[in-house]
Amino acid sequence: MKRFWISDTHFSHQNIIKYTDRPFGNVDIMNKELIKRWNSVVGKNDLVYHLGDFGNWKWVDVEPIYKQLKGKILLIRGNHDHETIRRNIDWVQRMSLKIGPYYCLLNHMAVYEWAHEKFSDSRKWYDKHITREDLHENYDFVLCGHS
Repeated sequence: MKRFWISDTHFSHQNIIKYTDRPFGNVDIMNKELIKRWNSVVGKNDLVYHLGDFGNWKWVDVEPIYKQLKGKILLIRGNHDHETIRRNIDWVQRMSLKIGPYYCLLNHMAVYEWAHEKFSDSRKWYDKHITREDLHENYDFVLCGHS
């Protein structure tokens, strides 16, 4: 079994092509290519940690894609992972993981964004229970997406 880490696939999110200058003509081409690339490296029994922003807002758009992807997928909630998707598959807010001798925090946003005093409305759903002291005492590094 291999382990993989990925984030911000934004399946079925048409505007992400424009926002991030992705090299796809439309969302169907993007979805097909991302699925193809995913399945070319991930095996049936592999473990994939997805660090947020899996897909667009509608489960009806994302479900067929989710079912095509190889591996067991552990999903961490991202700021674009809307309730309509989250209620259909299991998610966690964040995850702690030991990789070799190292303790790691898996999270969608970088921790410095949490620590910033001015949270925008789109970030209010992130709870602020991890302090800088917690990070320094309990984790060797943080893996994140988003930024």
